[in-house]
Amino acid sequence: MSRPIVTLVTWAFAPDWLTVDEAAFLLGCSRDLMQELVDQCCVDAEWRDGQWLIEKQSLSEFQESLFEVIDD
Repeated sequence: MSRPIVTLVTWAFAPDWLTVDEAAFLLGCSRDLMQELVDQCCVDAEWRDGQWLIEKQSLSEFQESLFEVIDD
């Protein structure tokens, strides 16, 4: 089974604060890796109502920084 394709429209309609699962989907990584990124403060996240919520803008900036590293 293939993964759904994440597009700019997917990003645009995503909420400003994402659950770990939502953020992992947008980034195209596993939930465990996304949780590790939160634990290592690679993205801005807040503990709310018993779960981590990741700021979408921070996730986007993290992804852009990965592209810059790959492009160098």
